[in-house]
Amino acid sequence: MESKVLVSICCIAYNHEQYIRDALDGFLKQKTDFTYEILIHDDASTDHTADIIREYEKKYPEIIKPIYQVENQYSKGVNILYDFEYTRAKGKYIAICEGDDYWTDENKLSKQISYMEKHPECSCTFHATNYLSKGKIIRNDRHYEAACDIPTETIIKEGGGYCATASLCLRKEMVLRMPQYMRKALIGDFPLQIWSALNGTIHYFPDIMSVYRFFHSGSWRNTISGNREMQIRYLENGKAWLTKVDEETNHKYRKYIYYRLAIDAQNLYRWGVIDYETAYGMIQDENNKFDKKDRHSLKKGLRKAALKKHFPWLVGVVKKLTKYGT
Repeated sequence: MESKVLVSICCIAYNHEQYIRDALDGFLKQKTDFTYEILIHDDASTDHTADIIREYEKKYPEIIKPIYQVENQYSKGVNILYDFEYTRAKGKYIAICEGDDYWTDENKLSKQISYMEKHPECSCTFHATNYLSKGKIIRNDRHYEAACDIPTETIIKEGGGYCATASLCLRKEMVLRMPQYMRKALIGDFPLQIWSALNGTIHYFPDIMSVYRFFHSGSWRNTISGNREMQIRYLENGKAWLTKVDEETNHKYRKYIYYRLAIDAQNLYRWGVIDYETAYGMIQDENNKFDKKDRHSLKKGLRKAALKKHFPWLVGVVKKLTKYGT
């Protein structure tokens, strides 16, 4: 049976007892004409996440293949997806969904894999996703109304959040070839997206087929938002591996890479992690890193963030004046 597996669903979980049932149910309800496996890695959760996974494992032993850690691997700097998930995957394709997100369309895998089987040049597919906060859908990330291929420039410029992690389906052989310097990225899905774009086409579906839990307790975004040291670490790490991408691609995407880094710096200034001068330094025009339009947009965005941060009352006045056409 394992030799016939076409798709390996890779799921990492840590203290997701409130959410893991939704993730597993979303996997198991998929309607396909092919075999898939569910590879789930529990990183020594301190709640009941592992117990819930064991419950599902007993019901579906041929499909669900867990790893239960007794020591947390992420805190040791281990790349869990590469060291424990991708390397044991039997499928030709890899679909990703973290334990706190979930799939909502029972035909999700069929749609994506059917397209990739017919288009060997396609290295990755993704789709629109709903954002869930405090039990309510607050928005979605539907970028276009029709299916289309996404340019490499857009993938780089828009950042890792452009393609929701729970929407990604990739060719395993391509994933396993990703260079070590990209595997060292602290944010794992963004380099995967760039690597996919550099090694084929990325195809987008406008169908909303998954849910991303936004800023919930214990989420990566929520954890990093209040940790200045971690935020700076992520910025420096991102600069390191993205600069390497710039070198490896002979500077073909330089202006898009540095635009992304400048946006990250702008956000850190807005959150009070770095000062204005440091953020502004990221958007200087040396080495022709930016188009004039982008450079102007970045500086305008930084000035707007400064006004909002230091003179919030003034921003309110401007909004009122704009609203009433004064």
